[in-house]
Parts: sequence; structure tokens; C-alpha cells
Amino acid sequence: MLNSDDGALRIPGATSRHEPADADWSRLAELLTTYYAGGLFTILQVDRARGLVRRAYTSEPVAYPTGGTKQLMGTQWAKQVIHEGRCFIASTLVEMEGAFADHRALLDLGCTTALNIPMRRGSEVAWTVNMLRGGAVYTISESHLVKAIIKGWIGDLFLTQSEFSGRSCMAKADDKVAVAVGDEIATIFNMNRGEQPRSVSRD
Repeated sequence: MLNSDDGALRIPGATSRHEPADADWSRLAELLTTYYAGGLFTILQVDRARGLVRRAYTSEPVAYPTGGTKQLMGTQWAKQVIHEGRCFIASTLVEMEGAFADHRALLDLGCTTALNIPMRRGSEVAWTVNMLRGGAVYTISESHLVKAIIKGWIGDLFLTQSEFSGRSCMAKADDKVAVAVGDEIATIFNMNRGEQPRSVSRD
């Protein structure tokens, strides 16, 4: 049985110019160090055209190098995380084995529990944030804390990539960035000059 925490992080307004760079992923890994210390942190980018996922970032470049691919789009894990956009928690070795074909390699790294959080771009999951460690299993309440950190990182990423002129945050008039957790939009940043972030509900 898959232990899950419903709800993906979503960036409905994202475009290719907002693609995170290596330094951005590195910053996210740093922010989340407490949650995978001594384990493994990776970012998988979904390539639907080729039916695979590609490692965009890794904390273990020797065992799990950047650029590595996995053919797992037809697995139960992918159904939940990538196709349905729901978080996944592996609490036992049996669940690790059922979800990950490379579970033996993960065990060699000391990883006995996993937390996978999908990130949407528009309506589809574009990346998954993956944390694995030994010791205490991940919990749903812990996943909420992790998602809050990622949401803050997303907001910082979009603000950083905007153009600045003096003290004003400048961007194209139609450049709206929505940051959401699950299906409920928490905050929308309208990047028009002088407008402050405001809370909204889903359309």
C-alpha cells in the first residue's frame, strides 16, 4: 500500500524562462538539508515525449549522477506522483522495494524511507522533489513542512528572475505567477509595478 500525502506544489503561470537553474536546485537542497541529512536529495524532470524522467539535480553525483534517466512512467509510483500529482511516502523497506527498482542501491546508501513531492507547471507535473534517508520515517506532517519551504523557494525564484528597476519590481504586464499547494492557490504575485502579494482562492 502506498502511503501518501495528497497535494502537489503547482506553478500554473510558469513558462520556460522560469526554468530553475542548477544554482536554484542547489539552493533548494540547502534549504531542505535537515530533512535528508546523511541521505539522498534529487530532482527528477519529467520527459513525457520520451516516457522517462531525467535527474536534473543530485546530492550524490557518484552514485546518482545528474543526467541519469529512469524508465518508470508506467509504474504505480509514477501513477500516483507524476500522473495524479500526489505526494508519496515510503515508510517501510517493503514499500521502498515496491516503489523503486533501485531499492538495493538506495539501501546501500543507508536510505530506508522516502518522500517524493511533485511540482506542477501548468496542469502537469514537471518535476519531483525526492528526499531519502535512514532512521526516522517521513510523516505527513513533515511533508507539509517541506512543502512550505519549497513554496517559499518558488516565490523567491520568480521574484529573483523578474527584472528590477530602482526599487520597483518590473515585469511584463501579463506576467503573473501563481504559487499553489495541492489544489488550493495560496498566494498570487502580480508582478505589475507596485502591487503587493494577495491571498486568493482557486478559480
